[in-house]
Amino acid sequence: MKKINSLLLALFVVVCSVHAQSYQSQPVYTSSYSSYSPIPTYTDSEIKTRLNNITSQVVPPRFGPVVRSYVKTYTVLNRDKTEKMIGRATMYFPIFEKYLREKNLPVDLKYLPVVESALNPNAISRSKAVGLWQFMEGTGKEYGLRVSKVVDERRDPNKATLAAIDFLTNLYRRYDSWELALAAYNAGPGRVNKAIKRARSKDYWRVRKYLPRETRNYVPAFIGATYVMHYYQMHNLNPQYPALDLQATATSKIYQYFTFGKISSVTGVPLDIIKTLNPSYAKNFIPNSQSGNYLILPQSAMITFLNYLGRPDSYHVNNSMVSTPIPAPGKNIRVPDASYMKTSYVVQAGDDMSSLTKLFKCSVDEVKFWNNLAIPYVRTGQKLWFYLEKEGSTSSSSKKITQFEKVRTLQIRPFYVKPKVIAELPSLSTSKSKTSSKAKTKKVATSNTSSRQLLKTKGEYVYYQIRRRETLWEIADRYPNISVKDIMDLNNFNKNNMPKAGTLIKIKKI
Repeated sequence: MKKINSLLLALFVVVCSVHAQSYQSQPVYTSSYSSYSPIPTYTDSEIKTRLNNITSQVVPPRFGPVVRSYVKTYTVLNRDKTEKMIGRATMYFPIFEKYLREKNLPVDLKYLPVVESALNPNAISRSKAVGLWQFMEGTGKEYGLRVSKVVDERRDPNKATLAAIDFLTNLYRRYDSWELALAAYNAGPGRVNKAIKRARSKDYWRVRKYLPRETRNYVPAFIGATYVMHYYQMHNLNPQYPALDLQATATSKIYQYFTFGKISSVTGVPLDIIKTLNPSYAKNFIPNSQSGNYLILPQSAMITFLNYLGRPDSYHVNNSMVSTPIPAPGKNIRVPDASYMKTSYVVQAGDDMSSLTKLFKCSVDEVKFWNNLAIPYVRTGQKLWFYLEKEGSTSSSSKKITQFEKVRTLQIRPFYVKPKVIAELPSLSTSKSKTSSKAKTKKVATSNTSSRQLLKTKGEYVYYQIRRRETLWEIADRYPNISVKDIMDLNNFNKNNMPKAGTLIKIKKI
């Protein structure tokens, strides 16, 4: 009996040894993920080649064991978390990019919150750092962020981003190196200064070994995050996108007290969406503030809310011009509403981005936004989403798509109804013509085609009469590729000379 047990034990040891050896010999990027979404196998040289193809003004990508480890973590070990993180990029990258461009900083700094919080505004570290940019309470207050039982602005996507940009700007001015600035963002300037003295160098890769262990890996982690956000598709990662209402948002400052319940009743936006978009308010209300608090809502709902506030143009311009709604994804990208249907398309052999934009009558930026593509690249077999006009459209693209795949409609509940009546005046030459034109003003129902109807008026310009409590931003929003600044410049308006209700304004046709 003892001999049998000994034999069994020896056999078990041999089996375990063989299994361990086979596991260690497996390529770094393989795993038994799922039959429908296998994990591709790539060599180190292939990963290195892709990194070399990335142009970064922050950290020139370089490959090494630590970078390899982070790539494996993102693409193999934590695939589900990575897919959720990539999906959340549609909510936050437009905000990061807007402020980084305004402050003339490298846009690639948007990958820093990927490392810090996996793009989760409610993330809390073991050291009690909070938010997308992981501010400690003291550092947050130093850069103007309020932290209280009512408001924690470290969770505010706008204010925390601006604070992080100020912090990073100061660090870069100190070190004249983004690698060292990132290290100081993680460990604090004091520790980086000590490491520089010990290394007798300001070359991060020489200083690195004198930094705390976590900080040593910080820049490689940034490189790994940059890689996965560029090449996630190559690893069959399928982003788990938030609801469309969480992606296509607008941001505005408000100065008075509002409960989330009141905002919900005014706009029709469900409470859970308001809470998700505005995580900095712990008690489900926005307090009074002379400097203003940010409110984020779905783009469509923001117009309804601003109309409800009824603030005059002078108030809007003088107090909120810098924080007029921030469209995410961007100024020239169509945001689908109830008049659109969502359809999927599988990329065929020979398809490229150019042919797809022609087929679906859209822009490259729209395809990238709808599918969260970091680069304008598609591959055969890849599933893409497009938004087309609903049934009854004469669009040739909706006819062509039926050749490839059945169109599936996505029901999107509109959050607001635009004003039913707008004024259209065909010309404006003299004061008399103003009077006669007003008499001939006709009513046009506002819909998705109303702005197109206005743009068909004769002449080089469209003439529009401002209604009571209507803002220039609301007017500009009805016209493709027209901004508030365009209207103000064309009509010689400024913050001391804003138009009143009844004023006839000129809008250039595009």
